[in-house]
Amino acid sequence: MSKPSKRTSIQPAAKPPEPAPAVSAPAPARVLPSWFLPSTVGFLLLATLLAYSNSFHAAFSLDNTLVLLADYRLRAFTLDNLHLIFTQNYWWPSFPSNLYRPLTTLSYLCNWTVLGSAEHPPGYHVVNYLLHGANSILLLVVARRITARPWLALLAASLFALHPVETESVTNVVGRADELVTFWILTAFWCHLRAADSSGGRRLGWVVGLGFASATGLFCKENALMLVGLLPLYDWLFRWPALTGNWRERLSKAAVEFGLKSYVALVPGIALFFTMRHILMQTSPIYGELFVDNPIAHAGPIQGFLTAVKVLGRYLALLVFPRTLSCDYSYNQVPLYGADASRWENVQCWLALLLVSGLVGLSLLNGLGLWGRTRRPLLAFGVLFFFGMIMPTANILFPIGSIMAERFLYLPSIGFCLVAAPALLWLGRKAGGLLVAPTSRGGTAVALILPGLVLAALGARTYARNDDWKDEFSLWTSAVEAAPNSFKVHKGLSNGFWNSTHSEAGADKAIASAEIGLAVLDAHPLSDDRKDNTLFIDLGMYYTAKAQLLRDRGAEAEARLFFQKAVDIMTRAKEVDTWVNQAARKAQLGRGRPPNEIPDVGNFKVHLYLAIALNSLQRWDEAAAAAAYGCHLAPMQPDAHFYLAFALANRGQLEEAAINLLQTVMVQNDHQQAWSNLVRLYTGLGQNPLPVGQMPNGSWALDPEHNAMMRKDLTLACAGLVQLLLDCKEPQMAKIFRDRSINDYKCPPEQLPAIP
Repeated sequence: MSKPSKRTSIQPAAKPPEPAPAVSAPAPARVLPSWFLPSTVGFLLLATLLAYSNSFHAAFSLDNTLVLLADYRLRAFTLDNLHLIFTQNYWWPSFPSNLYRPLTTLSYLCNWTVLGSAEHPPGYHVVNYLLHGANSILLLVVARRITARPWLALLAASLFALHPVETESVTNVVGRADELVTFWILTAFWCHLRAADSSGGRRLGWVVGLGFASATGLFCKENALMLVGLLPLYDWLFRWPALTGNWRERLSKAAVEFGLKSYVALVPGIALFFTMRHILMQTSPIYGELFVDNPIAHAGPIQGFLTAVKVLGRYLALLVFPRTLSCDYSYNQVPLYGADASRWENVQCWLALLLVSGLVGLSLLNGLGLWGRTRRPLLAFGVLFFFGMIMPTANILFPIGSIMAERFLYLPSIGFCLVAAPALLWLGRKAGGLLVAPTSRGGTAVALILPGLVLAALGARTYARNDDWKDEFSLWTSAVEAAPNSFKVHKGLSNGFWNSTHSEAGADKAIASAEIGLAVLDAHPLSDDRKDNTLFIDLGMYYTAKAQLLRDRGAEAEARLFFQKAVDIMTRAKEVDTWVNQAARKAQLGRGRPPNEIPDVGNFKVHLYLAIALNSLQRWDEAAAAAAYGCHLAPMQPDAHFYLAFALANRGQLEEAAINLLQTVMVQNDHQQAWSNLVRLYTGLGQNPLPVGQMPNGSWALDPEHNAMMRKDLTLACAGLVQLLLDCKEPQMAKIFRDRSINDYKCPPEQLPAIP
């Protein structure tokens, strides 16, 4: 007999399960009550609001006056302004820079126009607070996902939200660049985390989100480039151990799962950013970093490295104990390693090197599972996150514009908080165990006392620090106490004294403070390539103001002494300005720019204030030369033309003086002194009736139609301004003014310079 065949039943085909990702992320945290996330988010926002409640009326200070108040791209939401934002540097039009952050500038434009903040600070502070709150919430959800410990995540986010080193990025409006780049880095990281445990179309969506967030972050601040290190760091510590097979097989899987399915999304944004920045830098006169802002940029390799490591040590000290905070650490607050530094400063370099190398080394070993009985990926992640994210501003890979700044800690401090949170919880449990049994009902509550006290102390310090940012004077007063060896804090305080009262007493205080800063610069003789002329300019202005006040009360002999002091210090400023121009020209020639396309660069205030002091000493020839060069550097600055006219008139060149006065009122129509002097000059030249008159409403007007001399002078003035703009390599501005000369002033086109 044959064996009966087994009957098989035909079942409906089951829907194939969606394939799971080849490498998944760590298991998500346990399901929490529905109230947990809203409650913790509300706590973060409320705690942050309390800590920053006294920041919303802080005045514009530091770089805000240039980045916000002096940037006319922010005045209207127009296509022309958008074009300027995306084609010019971050500091435009105040001075050239190699920073390209168009989306940060765009956020200021939205604040000014869309939100109606204009020149009023509160609206900007509200946006900064909301960004800081959003970053704290993002850190909460990211930390919860990678740790699976919700209370630890909340403590880490709270430390970040309340730490006082963040005030320079939150209360200081232009710190928004740090807030924005942190927001987009955390968003990109979140997309990477979600993509790691997704598949199919959902994974593709998260990867697209990663690419968008990373590109957006780059155009807010260049630090977003560090995502190329952050994503592999996370995958190495948290996803690599889950891979199976030998090393070759694991590397092959990682290349596909980590690289081709995630990291590749970073490439388009990086390529676009560097293309735009390369175009911008082709015509930039930037020649390097200023020594007085960052001495490391001019140090030898070993000297610079050890000094940079010392700064890292100081950053860690500020994060652990943020008692003394300053808005500036310029020369010579952080002395370079070597003979000019004290023994203790040099010892700090070596101590910091031991600390930093120890932390990084132990973290790497822990990540590899070669140190300690248990592997602690969060500890390694936090430490390496901190040092990785601070690398762009650490002056180790390359020099930047500052030797040290607390705003550089905004993003890296997240790594510190991820390490400090479990450490505080552990210490809290140990301290609580001395009071009650850890397993008792009150043990958990007692263990939270220490973290709670730390958060309260940090919040109180943040609140107190915000008071320092209340106005320019309070900010620099606190900076002088915190960083007395920085020349720039004394420069800032001198500005505060002068701006608070333009009196002789104010001038005396400003001079005294500025001379302390000058003593810092002169303590170790510096060559021209290491000097700063901005303090010289300010001091020259104070000497001139003091001299004019003395002259007003009849103290002529003493006034002349201060005018001479102004000439002396401005001559020093001129020497630095000359070196800057030569260095900028050399840099542009090195980039292949034709010599005839390179404009002279410099600070026109150097030559303006020198001209004012020389005029006051009746040294007319030198004053005319200084003012003329000021016009050459900045044709659209009215005072340079005015003081050139003053010198020419006193040399007897009345008609030439009239031409420069006409240029003054063309640039600034309400320049009352220029109009009054035009009347005097044309009266002295025998013009009757006068070709200058005042209208019933108080405004002034020219009458070239009925006066041949005025017609000739007006045409010469317009032609001169057009030529000055062409010499500055500003063809667009030259064309605009040439058209204005033809349409408004009726100048014959053939007598005006042609636009190339």
